[in-house]
Amino acid sequence: MKALAIIGATALVGVAAASAHGPAPVPGKGPGMLVQGTTQATVWIRHAQRGCHVWTTGTRSDPTARVTLRRGGRLTVVNQDVDMHRVVQKAGTRVATGRLMAMNQRATLVFRRPGVYRFETRIAEMPGMTEVETVGPDWLLRLVVTVR
Repeated sequence: MKALAIIGATALVGVAAASAHGPAPVPGKGPGMLVQGTTQATVWIRHAQRGCHVWTTGTRSDPTARVTLRRGGRLTVVNQDVDMHRVVQKAGTRVATGRLMAMNQRATLVFRRPGVYRFETRIAEMPGMTEVETVGPDWLLRLVVTVR
């Protein structure tokens, strides 16, 4: 009976570890969230208790996202945060980044030339929205796209 209880407890710990999001990401530490795509990829901006907002793929989250695509590839950015976000290009061959995105809106970036592209998001408060409590300072969302 003890063996069965130990096996059950071990399985419960394994399930908890698999469903946990792990430790909170630290901006500027480590590679960030890696997304390997071929010709298309999608990343979401979502609200987070620590840092206010993060990039996510649904299973991983981080304030920095690194995406790899082939030439001609498309990256879709979906805003699921309560704030409005605009993707702003900081480096690389010019790419159309789209407009300010409210919640559930998206922008599709098309990469026609190989290279490294760097982006950040700019935030605009939603008029009439109540302030959402967060822990610590707001993170600057960074996006690095490598096109091969």
